[in-house]
Amino acid sequence: MPVLLGDADDIDHFRCERAGLYLAIEGLEQEARKYEENGQSRMADITRNRLQCNTDVVHNTDTIIRFIEECGLYKGGKQRYKPAAAREEALP
Repeated sequence: MPVLLGDADDIDHFRCERAGLYLAIEGLEQEARKYEENGQSRMADITRNRLQCNTDVVHNTDTIIRFIEECGLYKGGKQRYKPAAAREEALP
């Protein structure tokens, strides 16, 4: 499917990010298993939470990639990023 103008220049960036996330997910799955095997259930839970966050990011990245491929740009429905307070104060 052809990619249109707009955010199309960024699609390789998102694909690269997604590939890195897949590697991180694999590592976290192994890490969680090791913690479980060693009886470190608290660390396993923490690692599984990190794993879930990365899985959510992959899903969101897939959504962005799909919209860029279909429409040439992505406009999310909700702004979730909030700048740190110190950064906000420093902005003119």
